[in-house]
Amino acid sequence: MGMHLGMLAVKGDVARLIDAAGTVWPHLEAGAKRTGFGSPQEAWDWHKQQEIFVSMKNASPDNPGADAYFFYQQGSWAVMLDAQYVLAGDTEALQALSGIFGTALSFVVESASGTAAFCFCEAGALRREIHNADGEISTEGISLPEEKADFSQKFYMNEVEDLMQAFGLTFDENSLLDARAIQFFDKKDYSALLRNRAAARPTKPWWKFW
Repeated sequence: MGMHLGMLAVKGDVARLIDAAGTVWPHLEAGAKRTGFGSPQEAWDWHKQQEIFVSMKNASPDNPGADAYFFYQQGSWAVMLDAQYVLAGDTEALQALSGIFGTALSFVVESASGTAAFCFCEAGALRREIHNADGEISTEGISLPEEKADFSQKFYMNEVEDLMQAFGLTFDENSLLDARAIQFFDKKDYSALLRNRAAARPTKPWWKFW
């Protein structure tokens, strides 16, 4: 069975996380919103309806793409599900969120591409990162107390689930029933960045270049 997960979590409440999203991702503009799903399938169907694909070369503030995200509370964690992995994989934003909330972390697993990643930030700084790209594992920072195994040798679906549980996090699709779902338009002008090769490298990871 495959696994497709993009999860970002901060120590705090959902309302504050949603507010903070506008600070750390100022190019995102909220669109449609929804709560009260009757089933996980209804939630995913709504999510799909809010997606607007625009290729990177054509993306601009006047022609933005859009993705939808789910926000919900799990114990002391405010969680955001990111089906496209873009925000969950944004290390700079995670650092900024940890400056606001004290702690921010993310998990990404995409079994179709053999990818798994973990990022942990504290007090505005990157403290730990683990990345597995098709069997090639790289790590940064010192191992955390929650790491019960040597993830430098193996880090994939089971290891991600074990690490999530060590932090008190799990993913159950029934969490979507109580989630706050928000569509965000990406107003960043990626076409301008592509035209100017000397400008800062675009922050979209490789899976958004399709």
